[in-house]
Amino acid sequence: MEDATDDTSGLKFKVLVLGDWAVGKTSLVRHFVEKKFYEDYLPTLGVNILVKDFPMEFRGEEVTVTFALWDVAGQEVFRPLLPTYHKSASGIYFVADLTRLQSFESLELWHRDVYRTLDHPVPTILLANKCDLDYWVDESFLAESAEQIGAFSYFKTSANTGENVAEAFEAMATRILEEME
Repeated sequence: MEDATDDTSGLKFKVLVLGDWAVGKTSLVRHFVEKKFYEDYLPTLGVNILVKDFPMEFRGEEVTVTFALWDVAGQEVFRPLLPTYHKSASGIYFVADLTRLQSFESLELWHRDVYRTLDHPVPTILLANKCDLDYWVDESFLAESAEQIGAFSYFKTSANTGENVAEAFEAMATRILEEME
């Protein structure tokens, strides 16, 4: 790992953010990158790519990780474009809306679609978003949903309050770095 920390150019990762429309993908990415929450809902058309450098500690050393976050549109009309976006991903966030059970039911479809393109598993996290609102999903359901899509972890997040957003991104960076060793 010493070589990678000496040359931070090797710590740039493409991370996909996938899930149904209106689950909060863009809001989560914007909260992480800009520390802002926007009330207005504007659907993503195709893909938004936001880049974030963030310092973190890994194995007792300070490193700076750069994420190119590919926030992919969740509308059905954009599905034919998805394979182009998936290529060379280092990690995946699957996002579902805690207030919309249907968004969890589609996670397996998102997972199946991405692995038609990727030839090897990549670190995956389930983000159960909108935990600041009323919801009826319990921990066992979240754990089962995460397992079904091969996620090594899940986080209940809120793009509005920022709850667990930074933690989820650091967890992904840590797992990617561990797999590089």
